[in-house]
Amino acid sequence: MKRYITLITAVAATLFNTYAQKDSLNAVVQVENEYAPVVIKAKKISSTPHIEMPDENNQLDIVFSQNGKPYGYFLSERDVKEVLPKQENVAPGYARFGYGIGNNVDAVLAYSLEPGKNDKLKLSATADGYKTDIDGIVSKWNSRLYNSRIAADYKYFFDKFTIGVDGEISNIVFNYQPGLTTTDINDKQHSNRYRIGASFESQNISALSYDAKIGYTANTRKYSAEKALRITENHITAKGNIAYELPYENFERIGARISVDGLIYNKALKPKGASQYTNYAMIGINPYTTLRFNGWTIRAGAHLDMLTANGSFLAVAPDCNIEGQLTDNISLNVSVTGGRSLNTFEAMEQKSPYWNYTPGDKQLTATYRIADFNTNLRLSYAPFTISIFAGYAYTKDDLLPYVTSDEQVYTMFTNSISRNAYAGAMAGYDYNGWFSFKGDIRYNNWSCTGDNYLIMFKPMLTANLKAQARLFDTLYTTLGYTFTKYTEGGGIDIDNMNSFNVKVDYRFHKEISAYLQGINLLDSNYPAYPGYYHQGIAIIAGVSVNF
Repeated sequence: MKRYITLITAVAATLFNTYAQKDSLNAVVQVENEYAPVVIKAKKISSTPHIEMPDENNQLDIVFSQNGKPYGYFLSERDVKEVLPKQENVAPGYARFGYGIGNNVDAVLAYSLEPGKNDKLKLSATADGYKTDIDGIVSKWNSRLYNSRIAADYKYFFDKFTIGVDGEISNIVFNYQPGLTTTDINDKQHSNRYRIGASFESQNISALSYDAKIGYTANTRKYSAEKALRITENHITAKGNIAYELPYENFERIGARISVDGLIYNKALKPKGASQYTNYAMIGINPYTTLRFNGWTIRAGAHLDMLTANGSFLAVAPDCNIEGQLTDNISLNVSVTGGRSLNTFEAMEQKSPYWNYTPGDKQLTATYRIADFNTNLRLSYAPFTISIFAGYAYTKDDLLPYVTSDEQVYTMFTNSISRNAYAGAMAGYDYNGWFSFKGDIRYNNWSCTGDNYLIMFKPMLTANLKAQARLFDTLYTTLGYTFTKYTEGGGIDIDNMNSFNVKVDYRFHKEISAYLQGINLLDSNYPAYPGYYHQGIAIIAGVSVNF
């Protein structure tokens, strides 16, 4: 009997202890589930930030107004694939909407789904822009610039390769500011882009890897009824890459990239009795090999670009790079690069949505960067990194903007030889996800063949600072400052960019956040695009949701 009593007592004690432990664990679980992912996130981002050397086309993301989507980069930092703190399992959907003074709009809707075991579909839609009074060359005017875009990307994964299709429709609605001889606002301008493409990519399960992409893009600009003009550039692309991993100690890889671009223009760009746009194609071949000696990686290659018309037939440029460790904390990178790039409608629109075509305008030639010599010294003492760089670039047929301001204010483009000797430094710091900092400063010494006014929109001195801090588990803040002094050209000195920006994010639910954004809080009057000033202070408030 005592044996049974002892057994019952032991079982009861075990159940009691288990229940007590369960209660205490419940209290702990509530804290750990809320806190543990923060530690995981901190581990993910505590490594020394990677720093890349900027150039005039690659600046820090706090430069807000140098593109066709003035607020897109700063407001759209949250990527659908990004893992937020305390949210290790990323929701398939993401939505954001913000509105501010000056009728500023910031909207994003994205969703990823997997219809089957081996395929994935991504859908997205974005809209941003403003409509407000802005200082102009002559007087204040009511400016409108709205961007919208919808896109889809589908991929199917086989055992040895992946196939995909993607498409995009985008639209920019804008108006030109009045010039010196008119006060009318031209409010019926549209820039549309329709793109569809297909891709094929190996899964890199063998020494041989390859991929291929084909696509078609129609870039159309519709001008006002007064001009009654619609111009279209049809851009057909085909690209391929093949590489083979060599079974040798020092020779790592050999490969080649091949690209074909065909440009076809509509009848509006071929008027009778005036300069006509010529249909043409560019074929690019980039053979290369990579080698490794005593920890140093060497890339030896060349760009061979051939035009069927609209420029010299053959352009040759280097594609070489040497990179290695001088010490455990210091690395050196020396490169000589170059190549041709097409001055398409899209390339001009990235520099200014206010570019204009008038019948008789000369067709632009492809830009040919003959050589860009660069040396980059990187010092890494985790979690702090410094990068010091210097170089010299020589470019033929560089795409240079200028401004006309008679009836309307237009951004126009021309080709010219440009030279740039540059030097600068970058720094980055990251303290376990609680505080991060990055900044850069760069000096450029520009010159060109022809009139000096063509380089007046080239930056002479740029400085960018950005700091992010997690003040509490649910409150994040970002501070950004941008300074740009432009090159004096033709006796004209453009106002400096002097922009201070703040963003505050508050997460009041693990899937819902609110943000408040202040742009150009110093109310600096600087050109957002050639001939067009920034709108001034912009305040935007919004909410983002993961679902």
